[in-house]
Amino acid sequence: MSELRPKIVKLAKMVGGIAGVINKIDENSPEYYSLDCVVTDDMADIAMIIGLRKPRTFEYIAKRSGKSKKETKALLEQLAYTGVAKVWKDKEDQKDRYFVNIFAPGMLEMMVNNREQLNEHPEIGKAFEEYTRLRLAPMAAKFPQGMAMMRVIPVEEAIKDIKGTKPWEHLSYYLDKYDTFSVSDCSCRQSRRVIEEGCGHLEKDICIQMGEGAEYYIKTGRGRQITREEAKEIIKFAENNGLMHEMPHTDGLGESAAICNCCGCACFSLRLATLFNTPDSIRSNFTARVKKENCVACGQCVENCPVNALTLGQKLCSKTPVTIKAEPTARDHIWKESNWNVDYRENRKDVSEEGTSPCKTACPAHISVQGYIKLAASGRYREALELIKKRKPVPCCLRADLSPWLRK
Repeated sequence: MSELRPKIVKLAKMVGGIAGVINKIDENSPEYYSLDCVVTDDMADIAMIIGLRKPRTFEYIAKRSGKSKKETKALLEQLAYTGVAKVWKDKEDQKDRYFVNIFAPGMLEMMVNNREQLNEHPEIGKAFEEYTRLRLAPMAAKFPQGMAMMRVIPVEEAIKDIKGTKPWEHLSYYLDKYDTFSVSDCSCRQSRRVIEEGCGHLEKDICIQMGEGAEYYIKTGRGRQITREEAKEIIKFAENNGLMHEMPHTDGLGESAAICNCCGCACFSLRLATLFNTPDSIRSNFTARVKKENCVACGQCVENCPVNALTLGQKLCSKTPVTIKAEPTARDHIWKESNWNVDYRENRKDVSEEGTSPCKTACPAHISVQGYIKLAASGRYREALELIKKRKPVPCCLRADLSPWLRK
């Protein structure tokens, strides 16, 4: 066992924020071993001079470093390359600003998005997974609604006609606000892949950086520059492929460095909702409401939700009302590990315990049987046909699919 490096311990505690203060740092701590493999003591000294979340000029850092300007510049370039420090050019004085962010969301994403570095040091990917699980576990249930370090942003099309929405809840607000954009691979899915927990969802060129974040990604080769129109196309592409949008929430409302396009099985932020069973911590300010009389139980909301937040429920008429079991939440209970959903990646279901729609999950063609029967019974024949054709372009072939079942 190698001896702990004091300067790396000190840096790890600084970038951990509150988690760095309350947790012991040793060689098994994810914040320690991820830094230990790529950060020299001299680099750690410079990072400590920059401080946590304080934009610093080269002149400020060089004056306090005790090193030559040439050596200080080289160390800053190494910090930017590894992802420990972000750099961008200030629009007012045209001077570079160096910035050390918290571990996540922030530094770990930047360290992972250095592809060559991740390939050489897969332990950085392991640290990203481990840090966001271990360090957030005691805090997950304590975050107020939408006040974790990341928050879900609604699909623009879904809220564009809703009155009273705030500008910062619309993706277009950010796309119009910033002038510089880049696109990079998903850091969560890269991390999952290198630790052999990959899910197969889109990884390449899928997450967007904006403003200062984009400038840094472009400058260090972590991402490629794109136009505003290309950013919109990527967002639409992500939606069409069942991904959902999240944004870092550390700089206050209306400010963000990225738009992440996430899946529920790999994303470490969405894991707050799914593993720890605390969906309020990352959700947006919008809650979908469905008029009971308009729902035909087609199940599309269930199929498309990346985190299995919805299930099909009671739809059949019955003489005895179905009693729906009340589920405890972190708002009204002390949240323990027994409340966690540790198998959240596998134990998904389409139908709630009191539900009555097993026909869809059992159908060999996975057709929304109850949905098109309800539509047809209501005289909405065209809509019924459209619903079938979403799964089955040639409805007359349904009988062939069902024939083995009918013979039983």
